[in-house]
Amino acid sequence: MTDLVNGKKFGRLARKGVRSIWKSRYDIIDENDQPKYQINEDNGWVKVFDSFIGEIPILGLFIGYFLNPSYTVKDNAGKEYFRLKKMPSLVGRRFQLERLIDIDDEDESLVVLRFLMMVLLERARG
Repeated sequence: MTDLVNGKKFGRLARKGVRSIWKSRYDIIDENDQPKYQINEDNGWVKVFDSFIGEIPILGLFIGYFLNPSYTVKDNAGKEYFRLKKMPSLVGRRFQLERLIDIDDEDESLVVLRFLMMVLLERARG
């Protein structure tokens, strides 16, 4: 991600490993190309059940109310900073971002922007 006005580089989001039906993991890389945080899916079974049950007619319509993934941001030491949860809903896609501990403003912007990008990438995956 780059600020087009100033040309400042904010870093990037990198998917860790190959595309998986099990769990998603993304690395948040800072402007110096150093991995700073990781976004990990909390429960891989949610994605597995969603992919199978979501294909069943009629039942697939209600799956968004019961199977809701969550993602946690951790630093390289394993300390948790944020948790993103998909809220139960039949049609809409609402998310709740919870700050677990305080973090400086620059890193918070780095994480929140990467969460937005990750949600778009995960939505494209299904």
